[in-house]
This record gives sequence, structure tokens and C-alpha cells, in this order.
Amino acid sequence: MWTIETCRKKPVEEFFEDAYQKFMNLVWFPEPDRGNMIGDVENSMWNKPTSDADPAEIRGAKNRVNEYRAVRKLYVDHGWPDAFDGEAFVRAFKDFRDTLFGIETTAKKQYTMRMAAEGKQRQYGLVYVPGEQEAREPYLMRMAGD
Repeated sequence: MWTIETCRKKPVEEFFEDAYQKFMNLVWFPEPDRGNMIGDVENSMWNKPTSDADPAEIRGAKNRVNEYRAVRKLYVDHGWPDAFDGEAFVRAFKDFRDTLFGIETTAKKQYTMRMAAEGKQRQYGLVYVPGEQEAREPYLMRMAGD
């Protein structure tokens, strides 16, 4: 695991070579629409549900891994690293994000309509509404190649 202490133990050349290899091997990669870096979600301590996690938390962790794999697969499918077609990748990535956003929006609308039908107020501020992770799962699995 990366910590400031482990970085200090490496010579600077080794640190940057390690970072370079992580990019070249798609352990780390940028998300073009957000300007974020994605890094090894599969092995991240931040993506490990606790032993008493509910099914939604477990499904969310699995979806984050599949989203990571799907984006990594998009890079490979577009020629990474030797024949990378950046423009085609960005278009495919946008299609991926738009489809995922559509799935999430539909799940949120269905949740809102279900709450209204039951005479309840929708809970705002939820990261994912009930049913959203379930809706994302098949698409992310397919895109990840599972």
C-alpha cells in the first residue's frame, strides 16, 4: 500500500519508474471527463466492504471494481499503449458515461415514483438510491468483460 513513508524509502528514480509502469499497465489511468485519476480500485483499502456490510454496500464495491475494469478495457480496446486512438477512446468513454448516467437517472426516477405512490417523501442526499446499484450492475459487468 502507498503511504508517504513507503515513498520516502525509494529513490526518486525508482518512484517515478514505478508510477510510469502503473500508467503503462493501466493500474492507474485518467478519467477524461472528470480530470480524476483512477487507481487500482480492485486492491484499494477504500473499496473493501466491512464484514457486517449490507448487500447494497457489497454490490457498490463490486460495481466500483467493474467500472474500473470497464474503463481500463476501453483503453485497451482503443489501442493502449502502442496504438492508442485518443479521440475514439474519448467518444467511447463518453458513450459509456452517458449510458451509465441514463441507467442511474432511470433508477432515481423509478425510486421517486415509487416513493410518491407510497405517499412518502423521497430521501435526497443519497449517493445511490435504492435499486440504483442493482440497475448499474449488469451494464458494468458486461462492459468490464465479465
